[in-house]
Amino acid sequence: MKIFLSLLLLLLGVNSFAQKIKKIEDASVTLSSGKEIKVGDTFYFTEYPKSKAKYDYAFDDKKVSYKMSNLYITETNKPAYAGKPLKIKAFFKKEEVIYFSCWPSILPSYVEIENALDAGEIRFENELDKIQAPEITSTFLSDSLMFMEYILREPEVTENMAKEFFVRFNRDKYNFIRDDEFKYHKAIAQFKKEVKAMTPKSLEYYTIMSNTFGRYDFDKEGFHFINKNSTGLTSSSYSSEGHKLIQNDMNKEGVKFTNIEVKFTNQDDFNFLPLSGDAAQLFIAGRKDNLGNINRKIYFVTHFNVIEMDTKGEKKYFIAEINKIDVYQDFFGRQLSKYMGTIVKPTN
Repeated sequence: MKIFLSLLLLLLGVNSFAQKIKKIEDASVTLSSGKEIKVGDTFYFTEYPKSKAKYDYAFDDKKVSYKMSNLYITETNKPAYAGKPLKIKAFFKKEEVIYFSCWPSILPSYVEIENALDAGEIRFENELDKIQAPEITSTFLSDSLMFMEYILREPEVTENMAKEFFVRFNRDKYNFIRDDEFKYHKAIAQFKKEVKAMTPKSLEYYTIMSNTFGRYDFDKEGFHFINKNSTGLTSSSYSSEGHKLIQNDMNKEGVKFTNIEVKFTNQDDFNFLPLSGDAAQLFIAGRKDNLGNINRKIYFVTHFNVIEMDTKGEKKYFIAEINKIDVYQDFFGRQLSKYMGTIVKPTN
């Protein structure tokens, strides 16, 4: 009899534990902090610590027993769903604990609201999220475009320039023609002819680079940049990676590579981002880890026009003037996110 009762109690306990959460019809709930959240509100999963294999308060099932995996994208080293805006779909309850479900539908299904907030696993939309990023209308200054803009400004297109173009930007063709002197000669001549028919473009370009905020300036209300000289954009990405790819070709054909950089004439006008104290506080709070360290790294989209080209020395320079800089919090998966504001060129 005792064994039967023990088994009955055990089964009842398991059944109680396995009960599903139940949907409630409330369109809003009030948290212990006094904050009211509603169906349709926007929230974000945060970049939860990599040391944890699972989120503690996000679940994949209605029994809220299977914790959501803390999946990371290898390429970016960031969670697959962190930083993406999601909406509250409905509220649920189990005993006295309130949950919500979210949409669009992704891996996590149900979030235990209070504990997830306290643990820093989720956050709700704030002032920084509501700042609308401007459309980028300028042209990205890629390596190939930078190289072409350089040779178009030179008085003569040399054989080495043509060879460098094929090696760097059309490797398949270069590998096909390099040992066939007839095809090689024809390709070089054709390239020179095509370049002679071109003219340099007078475009507004942009490039993406990183920088770091200093401490918040309460008098001027904004952030200064610690590495303000990094707006000088050193390197066109003609780096060691490219040299490794063509090591054998260099020895065989004697390809010489051009080192091109961009120098800005007015970078000192772009070393401060105005930002309200409330928005700055949100940024700092969102960048603080559990040890109190604060990641102040941000990203620039620098828009500029090339004024002239300096080709006198071994290293070549685009002399350029910045028009504006858009500042973002994040750049991963080749996507900019969390726009913070724009620094514009002084009018006087």
